[in-house]
Amino acid sequence: MKVLLVQADLCGRREPIYPIGLSYIATALKEHEVRIFDPNAAENDLSKLEETAASFKPDVLGLSLRNIRLITETGRFILYEDQLRPIIAVIKRVAPEIKVIIGGSGYSMFPEQIMRREPDVDFGVFLDGDESTPELLENLSSPEKVKGLYIRKGDDIIYTGDRSMPEFGSLPIPRRDLLDITKYFGRPDAIGVQTKRGCPLHCVYCVYPYLAGYRFGLRPVKSIVDEVEELQNKYHVKNIMFVDSIFNVPQDHAEEICKEMLKRGLKVRWTAYFNEKNVTEEFMLLCRDAGCFEFFFSPDSYSNKTLKMFGKDFQTKDIIKAYKIARKHKGIIMRYNFMLNVPGESALSLARMAFFILRAKIFLRGNLSGILVGRPHIEPHTELYNIALKEGIIDKDTNLLQPVIYSYPGVGYLDPIMKLLSLMSKAGKKLLSLAK
Repeated sequence: MKVLLVQADLCGRREPIYPIGLSYIATALKEHEVRIFDPNAAENDLSKLEETAASFKPDVLGLSLRNIRLITETGRFILYEDQLRPIIAVIKRVAPEIKVIIGGSGYSMFPEQIMRREPDVDFGVFLDGDESTPELLENLSSPEKVKGLYIRKGDDIIYTGDRSMPEFGSLPIPRRDLLDITKYFGRPDAIGVQTKRGCPLHCVYCVYPYLAGYRFGLRPVKSIVDEVEELQNKYHVKNIMFVDSIFNVPQDHAEEICKEMLKRGLKVRWTAYFNEKNVTEEFMLLCRDAGCFEFFFSPDSYSNKTLKMFGKDFQTKDIIKAYKIARKHKGIIMRYNFMLNVPGESALSLARMAFFILRAKIFLRGNLSGILVGRPHIEPHTELYNIALKEGIIDKDTNLLQPVIYSYPGVGYLDPIMKLLSLMSKAGKKLLSLAK
Protein backbone atom coordinates (compact mmCIF):
# COMPACT_ATOMS: atom_id res chain seq x y z
CA MET A 1 0.00 0.00 0.00
CA LYS A 2 1.22 3.53 -0.79
CA VAL A 3 1.16 5.89 2.18
CA LEU A 4 1.84 9.63 2.04
CA LEU A 5 2.65 11.12 5.46
CA VAL A 6 2.27 14.89 5.77
CA GLN A 7 3.27 17.24 8.55
CA ALA A 8 0.08 19.25 9.15
CA ASP A 9 1.60 21.97 11.36
CA LEU A 10 2.40 25.38 9.97
CA CYS A 11 5.67 26.10 11.70
CA GLY A 12 5.17 29.84 12.23
CA ARG A 13 8.93 30.26 12.13
CA ARG A 14 11.43 30.91 9.40
CA GLU A 15 13.27 27.60 9.80
CA PRO A 16 11.35 24.30 9.87
CA ILE A 17 11.43 21.69 12.65
CA TYR A 18 12.15 18.09 11.63
CA PRO A 19 8.97 15.95 11.99
CA ILE A 20 10.38 13.17 14.18
CA GLY A 21 6.91 11.74 14.87
CA LEU A 22 6.40 11.00 11.17
CA SER A 23 9.82 9.34 11.03
CA TYR A 24 8.72 6.92 13.76
CA ILE A 25 5.47 6.16 11.93
CA ALA A 26 7.29 5.67 8.63
CA THR A 27 9.64 3.24 10.35
CA ALA A 28 6.68 1.29 11.73
CA LEU A 29 5.11 1.00 8.24
CA LYS A 30 7.84 -1.34 6.99
CA GLU A 31 5.39 -3.39 4.91
CA HIS A 32 4.27 -0.36 2.90
CA GLU A 33 5.70 2.14 0.42
CA VAL A 34 5.98 5.42 2.33
CA ARG A 35 6.81 9.02 1.50
CA ILE A 36 6.93 12.04 3.82
CA PHE A 37 6.09 15.62 2.85
CA ASP A 38 6.71 18.60 5.14
CA PRO A 39 5.14 21.84 3.85
CA ASN A 40 7.37 23.86 6.17
CA ALA A 41 10.48 22.58 4.38
CA ALA A 42 8.83 23.37 1.03
CA GLU A 43 8.21 27.01 1.99
CA ASN A 44 4.52 26.12 2.44
CA ASP A 45 4.12 25.70 -1.32
CA LEU A 46 1.19 23.29 -1.53
CA SER A 47 1.60 23.00 -5.30
CA LYS A 48 4.66 20.85 -4.51
CA LEU A 49 2.44 18.66 -2.32
CA GLU A 50 -0.01 18.29 -5.19
CA GLU A 51 2.83 17.30 -7.55
CA THR A 52 4.06 14.73 -5.01
CA ALA A 53 0.59 13.23 -4.60
CA ALA A 54 -0.04 13.16 -8.36
CA SER A 55 3.20 11.30 -9.08
CA PHE A 56 3.11 8.99 -6.03
CA LYS A 57 -0.62 8.14 -6.22
CA PRO A 58 -1.05 7.29 -2.51
CA ASP A 59 -3.80 5.01 -1.20
CA VAL A 60 -3.67 6.56 2.27
CA LEU A 61 -2.95 10.04 3.58
CA GLY A 62 -1.52 10.22 7.10
CA LEU A 63 -1.60 13.64 8.75
CA SER A 64 0.48 14.54 11.80
CA LEU A 65 -1.05 17.32 13.90
CA ARG A 66 1.46 18.09 16.61
CA ASN A 67 0.15 21.52 17.63
CA ILE A 68 -3.39 22.84 17.87
CA ARG A 69 -2.13 26.40 17.68
CA LEU A 70 1.15 28.20 17.16
CA ILE A 71 2.18 31.76 17.77
CA THR A 72 4.25 33.42 15.08
CA GLU A 73 7.22 35.72 15.57
CA THR A 74 4.83 38.65 15.08
CA GLY A 75 2.53 37.45 17.90
CA ARG A 76 -0.26 36.12 15.66
CA PHE A 77 -1.91 32.79 16.50
CA ILE A 78 -2.18 30.18 13.76
CA LEU A 79 -4.93 27.63 14.38
CA TYR A 80 -4.67 24.03 13.22
CA GLU A 81 -7.36 24.29 10.54
CA ASP A 82 -5.42 27.01 8.71
CA GLN A 83 -2.97 24.31 7.62
CA LEU A 84 -4.91 21.05 7.86
CA ARG A 85 -7.84 21.91 5.61
CA PRO A 86 -5.80 23.23 2.64
CA ILE A 87 -3.62 20.09 2.77
CA ILE A 88 -6.65 17.77 2.65
CA ALA A 89 -8.21 19.83 -0.14
CA VAL A 90 -5.05 19.56 -2.26
CA ILE A 91 -4.83 15.78 -1.81
CA LYS A 92 -8.53 15.27 -2.45
CA ARG A 93 -8.21 17.04 -5.80
CA VAL A 94 -5.67 14.45 -6.87
CA ALA A 95 -7.15 11.41 -5.10
CA PRO A 96 -10.84 11.94 -4.20
CA GLU A 97 -11.25 8.44 -2.73
CA ILE A 98 -8.13 8.45 -0.58
CA LYS A 99 -8.44 7.34 3.06
CA VAL A 100 -7.44 10.11 5.46
CA ILE A 101 -5.89 9.31 8.85
CA ILE A 102 -4.97 11.92 11.43
CA GLY A 103 -2.80 11.59 14.52
CA GLY A 104 -0.25 13.43 16.61
CA SER A 105 -0.21 15.00 20.06
CA GLY A 106 -2.33 18.00 19.04
CA TYR A 107 -5.01 15.75 17.62
CA SER A 108 -4.97 13.50 20.70
CA MET A 109 -5.82 16.45 22.94
CA PHE A 110 -9.17 16.90 21.14
CA PRO A 111 -9.76 13.66 19.22
CA GLU A 112 -13.54 13.47 18.97
CA GLN A 113 -13.95 17.23 18.66
CA ILE A 114 -11.56 17.38 15.70
CA MET A 115 -13.19 14.36 14.04
CA ARG A 116 -16.55 16.13 14.18
CA ARG A 117 -15.08 19.39 12.85
CA GLU A 118 -13.20 17.74 9.97
CA PRO A 119 -15.60 15.57 7.93
CA ASP A 120 -12.92 14.58 5.38
CA VAL A 121 -10.98 12.66 8.04
CA ASP A 122 -11.84 8.96 8.11
CA PHE A 123 -9.76 7.73 11.06
CA GLY A 124 -8.08 9.28 14.09
CA VAL A 125 -5.10 7.58 15.77
CA PHE A 126 -5.32 8.36 19.48
CA LEU A 127 -2.01 8.78 21.36
CA ASP A 128 1.06 6.82 20.14
CA GLY A 129 0.59 5.41 16.66
CA ASP A 130 3.67 3.19 16.36
CA GLU A 131 1.56 0.04 16.67
CA SER A 132 -2.01 1.16 15.91
CA THR A 133 -1.18 2.78 12.54
CA PRO A 134 0.21 -0.36 10.86
CA GLU A 135 -2.61 -2.39 12.41
CA LEU A 136 -5.15 0.01 10.92
CA LEU A 137 -3.64 -0.30 7.45
CA GLU A 138 -3.96 -4.07 7.72
CA ASN A 139 -7.63 -3.72 8.76
CA LEU A 140 -9.02 -0.82 6.69
CA SER A 141 -12.13 -2.87 5.88
CA SER A 142 -12.72 -3.73 9.56
CA PRO A 143 -11.04 -0.97 11.64
CA GLU A 144 -13.19 -1.76 14.69
CA LYS A 145 -10.72 -4.57 15.42
CA VAL A 146 -7.96 -2.06 16.17
CA LYS A 147 -7.83 -0.46 19.62
CA GLY A 148 -6.95 3.21 20.02
CA LEU A 149 -8.87 4.58 17.01
CA TYR A 150 -11.63 7.07 16.34
CA ILE A 151 -13.64 5.92 13.32
CA ARG A 152 -16.17 7.82 11.20
CA LYS A 153 -19.33 5.79 10.59
CA GLY A 154 -21.74 7.99 8.70
CA ASP A 155 -22.72 10.74 11.13
CA ASP A 156 -21.31 8.86 14.13
CA ILE A 157 -17.81 8.88 15.62
CA ILE A 158 -16.87 5.56 17.23
CA TYR A 159 -13.99 5.01 19.65
CA THR A 160 -12.60 1.49 19.52
CA GLY A 161 -11.24 1.51 23.09
CA ASP A 162 -8.01 2.14 24.92
CA ARG A 163 -4.77 0.34 24.16
CA SER A 164 -1.53 0.15 26.12
CA MET A 165 1.39 2.35 25.18
CA PRO A 166 4.07 0.71 23.02
CA GLU A 167 7.31 -0.28 24.72
CA PHE A 168 9.37 2.71 23.60
CA GLY A 169 12.72 1.17 24.43
CA SER A 170 12.13 -1.64 21.93
CA LEU A 171 11.30 0.60 18.95
CA PRO A 172 13.91 0.83 16.17
CA ILE A 173 15.87 3.97 15.34
CA PRO A 174 13.57 6.18 13.22
CA ARG A 175 14.23 6.48 9.49
CA ARG A 176 15.80 9.73 8.30
CA ASP A 177 16.08 8.90 4.59
CA LEU A 178 12.59 10.03 3.56
CA LEU A 179 13.27 13.77 3.86
CA ASP A 180 16.08 16.06 2.79
CA ILE A 181 17.56 16.54 6.25
CA THR A 182 19.69 19.49 5.10
CA LYS A 183 16.48 21.56 5.00
CA TYR A 184 16.54 21.44 8.82
CA PHE A 185 20.11 22.64 9.36
CA GLY A 186 19.00 26.28 9.88
CA ARG A 187 18.01 25.94 13.54
CA PRO A 188 20.42 24.27 15.97
CA ASP A 189 17.48 22.63 17.78
CA ALA A 190 15.49 21.57 14.69
CA ILE A 191 16.53 17.91 14.52
CA GLY A 192 15.27 15.95 17.49
CA VAL A 193 16.28 12.72 19.20
CA GLN A 194 14.08 11.08 21.84
CA THR A 195 15.73 9.34 24.79
CA LYS A 196 12.44 8.56 26.52
CA ARG A 197 8.67 8.96 26.37
CA GLY A 198 6.33 9.77 29.23
CA CYS A 199 6.79 11.98 32.27
CA PRO A 200 6.03 11.37 35.97
CA LEU A 201 6.36 15.06 36.90
CA HIS A 202 3.29 17.10 37.80
CA CYS A 203 3.57 20.57 36.23
CA VAL A 204 -0.02 21.78 36.39
CA TYR A 205 -0.15 23.24 32.87
CA CYS A 206 1.47 20.31 31.02
CA VAL A 207 -0.57 17.84 28.97
CA TYR A 208 2.43 15.67 28.05
CA PRO A 209 1.97 13.04 30.82
CA TYR A 210 -1.58 12.47 29.58
CA LEU A 211 -0.36 12.10 25.99
CA ALA A 212 2.73 9.96 26.59
CA GLY A 213 2.09 8.30 29.93
CA TYR A 214 2.82 9.04 33.57
CA ARG A 215 5.94 6.89 33.72
CA PHE A 216 9.12 7.00 31.69
CA GLY A 217 9.72 4.58 28.86
CA LEU A 218 13.51 4.74 28.54
CA ARG A 219 15.49 3.84 25.44
CA PRO A 220 18.73 1.90 25.90
CA VAL A 221 21.71 4.25 25.96
CA LYS A 222 23.41 2.35 23.13
CA SER A 223 20.42 2.82 20.83
CA ILE A 224 20.27 6.55 21.57
CA VAL A 225 23.96 7.13 20.90
CA ASP A 226 23.83 4.88 17.82
CA GLU A 227 21.19 7.26 16.46
CA VAL A 228 23.28 10.33 17.26
CA GLU A 229 26.30 8.70 15.63
CA GLU A 230 24.27 7.88 12.52
CA LEU A 231 23.06 11.48 12.31
CA GLN A 232 26.66 12.69 12.52
CA ASN A 233 28.35 10.21 10.18
CA LYS A 234 25.63 9.41 7.63
CA TYR A 235 23.67 12.66 7.48
CA HIS A 236 26.38 15.15 8.54
CA VAL A 237 24.19 16.63 11.27
CA LYS A 238 26.10 18.98 13.58
CA ASN A 239 23.35 20.03 16.02
CA ILE A 240 20.47 18.16 17.64
CA MET A 241 17.98 18.55 20.47
CA PHE A 242 17.08 15.82 22.90
CA VAL A 243 13.34 16.40 22.69
CA ASP A 244 12.31 14.72 25.93
CA SER A 245 10.02 16.50 28.35
CA ILE A 246 13.05 16.56 30.71
CA PHE A 247 16.46 15.20 29.74
CA ASN A 248 17.98 14.71 33.20
CA VAL A 249 15.17 12.81 34.90
CA PRO A 250 16.28 10.17 35.67
CA GLN A 251 19.68 11.75 35.92
CA ASP A 252 21.75 8.57 35.77
CA HIS A 253 20.27 7.84 32.34
CA ALA A 254 21.33 11.29 31.12
CA GLU A 255 24.81 10.82 32.58
CA GLU A 256 25.26 7.51 30.77
CA ILE A 257 24.25 9.11 27.46
CA CYS A 258 26.85 11.85 27.93
CA LYS A 259 29.57 9.39 28.91
CA GLU A 260 28.85 7.18 25.88
CA MET A 261 28.96 10.19 23.53
CA LEU A 262 32.33 11.19 24.99
CA LYS A 263 33.59 7.61 24.74
CA ARG A 264 32.77 7.51 21.02
CA GLY A 265 34.27 10.94 20.41
CA LEU A 266 31.08 12.34 18.86
CA LYS A 267 31.19 16.00 17.83
CA VAL A 268 27.44 16.64 17.66
CA ARG A 269 26.36 19.71 19.62
CA TRP A 270 23.06 19.41 21.49
CA THR A 271 20.54 21.09 23.74
CA ALA A 272 17.73 19.81 25.98
CA TYR A 273 15.26 20.73 28.72
CA PHE A 274 16.69 20.28 32.21
CA ASN A 275 15.20 20.02 35.69
CA GLU A 276 16.93 22.12 38.35
CA LYS A 277 16.39 19.76 41.26
CA ASN A 278 19.24 17.33 40.77
CA VAL A 279 21.78 19.28 38.73
CA THR A 280 25.29 19.42 40.12
CA GLU A 281 28.44 21.14 38.98
CA GLU A 282 29.90 17.79 37.95
CA PHE A 283 26.82 16.91 35.89
CA MET A 284 26.64 20.24 34.06
CA LEU A 285 30.33 20.05 33.19
CA LEU A 286 29.82 16.49 31.92
CA CYS A 287 26.98 17.69 29.66
CA ARG A 288 29.07 20.64 28.43
CA ASP A 289 32.02 18.39 27.60
CA ALA A 290 29.69 15.94 25.81
CA GLY A 291 28.50 18.72 23.50
CA CYS A 292 25.66 20.54 25.30
CA PHE A 293 25.70 24.07 23.92
CA GLU A 294 22.60 25.27 25.80
CA PHE A 295 20.88 24.25 29.05
CA PHE A 296 17.18 25.07 28.75
CA PHE A 297 15.56 25.45 32.17
CA SER A 298 11.84 26.12 32.51
CA PRO A 299 11.25 27.00 36.18
CA ASP A 300 8.23 29.06 35.02
CA SER A 301 8.05 30.80 38.38
CA TYR A 302 10.47 31.80 41.12
CA SER A 303 8.97 31.87 44.61
CA ASN A 304 8.59 28.65 46.57
CA LYS A 305 4.85 29.25 46.94
CA THR A 306 4.17 29.62 43.21
CA LEU A 307 6.59 26.80 42.33
CA LYS A 308 4.63 24.49 44.63
CA MET A 309 1.27 25.60 43.21
CA PHE A 310 2.66 25.11 39.71
CA GLY A 311 3.48 21.50 40.56
CA LYS A 312 7.25 21.87 40.42
CA ASP A 313 9.41 19.43 42.36
CA PHE A 314 12.18 21.96 43.13
CA GLN A 315 12.58 25.22 45.03
CA THR A 316 14.07 28.67 44.51
CA LYS A 317 17.37 27.49 45.95
CA ASP A 318 17.69 24.97 43.11
CA ILE A 319 17.22 27.70 40.49
CA ILE A 320 19.93 29.76 42.18
CA LYS A 321 22.25 26.74 42.40
CA ALA A 322 22.17 26.13 38.64
CA TYR A 323 22.56 29.87 37.97
CA LYS A 324 25.70 30.00 40.15
CA ILE A 325 27.22 27.02 38.36
CA ALA A 326 26.71 28.78 35.02
CA ARG A 327 28.33 31.96 36.33
CA LYS A 328 31.35 29.98 37.41
CA HIS A 329 32.13 28.07 34.19
CA LYS A 330 32.75 29.17 30.63
CA GLY A 331 30.66 27.32 28.07
CA ILE A 332 27.69 26.54 30.32
CA ILE A 333 25.05 28.51 28.42
CA MET A 334 21.67 29.02 30.05
CA ARG A 335 18.21 29.67 28.59
CA TYR A 336 15.20 30.25 30.84
CA ASN A 337 11.44 30.17 30.49
CA PHE A 338 9.19 32.00 32.98
CA MET A 339 5.44 32.65 33.11
CA LEU A 340 3.37 35.54 34.41
CA ASN A 341 0.18 35.47 36.53
CA VAL A 342 0.60 31.85 37.58
CA PRO A 343 -1.53 30.29 40.37
CA GLY A 344 -0.73 31.98 43.68
CA GLU A 345 1.00 34.97 42.05
CA SER A 346 1.56 38.08 44.15
CA ALA A 347 3.33 41.38 43.79
CA LEU A 348 6.23 40.03 45.87
CA SER A 349 6.65 36.80 43.86
CA LEU A 350 6.54 38.70 40.57
CA ALA A 351 9.05 41.28 41.83
CA ARG A 352 11.43 38.54 42.96
CA MET A 353 11.20 36.88 39.55
CA ALA A 354 11.85 40.23 37.86
CA PHE A 355 14.93 40.76 40.02
CA PHE A 356 16.30 37.30 39.15
CA ILE A 357 15.76 37.93 35.44
CA LEU A 358 17.58 41.25 35.66
CA ARG A 359 20.42 39.66 37.63
CA ALA A 360 20.75 36.85 35.08
CA LYS A 361 20.83 39.28 32.17
CA ILE A 362 23.57 41.36 33.81
CA PHE A 363 25.80 38.75 35.42
CA LEU A 364 25.51 35.70 33.17
CA ARG A 365 26.49 37.81 30.14
CA GLY A 366 27.95 35.41 27.57
CA ASN A 367 26.57 32.45 29.53
CA LEU A 368 22.96 33.47 28.79
CA SER A 369 21.34 32.75 25.42
CA GLY A 370 17.89 34.11 26.28
CA ILE A 371 14.98 34.44 28.68
CA LEU A 372 11.41 33.80 27.52
CA VAL A 373 8.53 35.26 29.51
CA GLY A 374 5.02 34.16 28.60
CA ARG A 375 1.66 33.15 30.06
CA PRO A 376 0.30 29.64 30.57
CA HIS A 377 -2.33 28.28 28.20
CA ILE A 378 -5.22 26.30 29.62
CA GLU A 379 -5.23 22.83 28.07
CA PRO A 380 -7.57 19.87 28.66
CA HIS A 381 -6.42 16.94 30.80
CA THR A 382 -4.26 19.18 33.03
CA GLU A 383 -4.50 20.30 36.64
CA LEU A 384 -4.48 23.92 35.42
CA TYR A 385 -7.75 23.14 33.62
CA ASN A 386 -9.27 22.02 36.94
CA ILE A 387 -7.90 25.11 38.70
CA ALA A 388 -9.35 27.39 36.02
CA LEU A 389 -12.74 25.66 36.36
CA LYS A 390 -12.77 26.20 40.13
CA GLU A 391 -11.73 29.83 39.76
CA GLY A 392 -14.42 30.49 37.15
CA ILE A 393 -11.96 31.45 34.41
CA ILE A 394 -13.52 28.82 32.14
CA ASP A 395 -16.49 26.49 32.20
CA LYS A 396 -16.99 23.03 30.74
CA ASP A 397 -18.29 24.53 27.48
CA THR A 398 -15.24 26.74 26.86
CA ASN A 399 -13.70 26.03 23.46
CA LEU A 400 -10.04 25.31 24.18
CA LEU A 401 -9.24 24.82 20.52
CA GLN A 402 -8.98 28.60 20.61
CA PRO A 403 -6.14 30.00 22.76
CA VAL A 404 -7.31 30.52 26.35
CA ILE A 405 -4.65 32.04 28.59
CA TYR A 406 -4.69 31.58 32.35
CA SER A 407 -4.46 34.66 34.56
CA TYR A 408 -4.61 34.38 38.32
CA PRO A 409 -7.82 36.13 39.49
CA GLY A 410 -7.48 39.45 41.23
CA VAL A 411 -4.00 40.33 40.00
CA GLY A 412 -4.95 43.27 37.81
CA TYR A 413 -3.04 45.48 40.23
CA LEU A 414 0.12 43.70 39.04
CA ASP A 415 -0.01 45.26 35.59
CA PRO A 416 2.35 48.12 36.58
CA ILE A 417 4.82 45.54 37.90
CA MET A 418 4.60 43.65 34.61
CA LYS A 419 5.43 46.85 32.78
CA LEU A 420 8.34 47.36 35.16
CA LEU A 421 9.48 43.79 34.38
CA SER A 422 9.53 44.67 30.69
CA LEU A 423 11.49 47.87 31.36
CA MET A 424 13.96 46.00 33.56
CA SER A 425 14.46 43.42 30.83
CA LYS A 426 15.21 46.14 28.29
CA ALA A 427 17.53 47.86 30.77
CA GLY A 428 19.35 44.60 31.34
CA LYS A 429 19.93 44.19 27.62
CA LYS A 430 21.30 47.76 27.43
CA LEU A 431 23.62 47.22 30.39
CA LEU A 432 24.80 43.96 28.87
CA SER A 433 25.62 45.63 25.56
CA LEU A 434 27.51 48.41 27.39
CA ALA A 435 29.44 45.85 29.40
CA LYS A 436 30.58 44.15 26.20
